[in-house]
Amino acid sequence: MSTHLGIEVELNSFTDLVYADDTALFLTLDQDSMEILSSFCSVAAPLGLHVSWAKTNYRIWALVLILLLALAH
Repeated sequence: MSTHLGIEVELNSFTDLVYADDTALFLTLDQDSMEILSSFCSVAAPLGLHVSWAKTNYRIWALVLILLLALAH
């Protein structure tokens, strides 16, 4: 398992993307997503922010990419 959180693109590591009140967390499949989400909630709470579980969803982009490539051939 990687010791780095997030994803790596070339020489850069990314853990999240924040825009206004929306946040995307980048994780690899081997990272403990529940632990990372819990940590995120703990840090956000003192700032008056909370996760709207009703609007929370996840995407597994590797699977989406594989399906798109399969459909293209």
